[in-house]
Amino acid sequence: MKKERLHNIVYKRTNKINGMFYIGAHSTDDLNDGYMGSGKRFKYALKKYGIDNFKSEILHDVENAELMFFIEQLIVDEEFLKRKDVYNIYPGGTGGCPSGENHPLFGKKHTEESKKKMSEAANGRKLLEETKKKISVGNKGLIKKPCSIETKSKISNSNKGKIPWNKGIPHSSESIKKMSDRKKGKKASLETKRKMSDIRKGSNNPRARKIICITTGEIFNSVKDASIFMKLNSGNICACCKEKLNYTGALPDGTKLVWRYADV
Repeated sequence: MKKERLHNIVYKRTNKINGMFYIGAHSTDDLNDGYMGSGKRFKYALKKYGIDNFKSEILHDVENAELMFFIEQLIVDEEFLKRKDVYNIYPGGTGGCPSGENHPLFGKKHTEESKKKMSEAANGRKLLEETKKKISVGNKGLIKKPCSIETKSKISNSNKGKIPWNKGIPHSSESIKKMSDRKKGKKASLETKRKMSDIRKGSNNPRARKIICITTGEIFNSVKDASIFMKLNSGNICACCKEKLNYTGALPDGTKLVWRYADV
């Protein structure tokens, strides 16, 4: 017979960044064994945000796996899976495994004590209500909490060098429609519009290219920077860089200014 573990826990892992969370069950002899969870969607979130950006809580610690999975089943039901703020994909009580011999409880029998506790847990669903309260309290203030500079830096550092899991995977027509529908009717705030405008300006624009004035040898970080400094039309400078115009602007002595992209 398989030895019963010292701890049989139902746990909650909460994303500190967006408030989403995962409920799972785990049997262990060491509560600090580093186990976080096995859910597919939850694992993606761990890779994306980093383990440091998740808060761990033990909701229940019971004496055997049967009761542990039963409690998980009470919490993670079909109604729970409809929530938009959870990483769980499958109902609780199976450990994410298929049925039959692969089920963690296959071949095991409930003890009389376990049956009694499961009955008490199901009657009135007091245990479920208590857990829901813990989840609600734990989520308060998380969803709308902005990221600190330090947290953003940690997320950035944890993702450096990693290849995005969805790189090279095109969006389906259904996904594109959903993204489009979500944006319809939304208006950016004045602050957001200002930030978007600042990003597009001059060298702040991630797509900006350095240009060189062939005549003077001066290099500018962007067409916008050159147009401001030389008081010339940015469109004409751009056209000159693309060789659609021979020159634009002139020095005080009448020497014509020729422009090109510096990276060509």
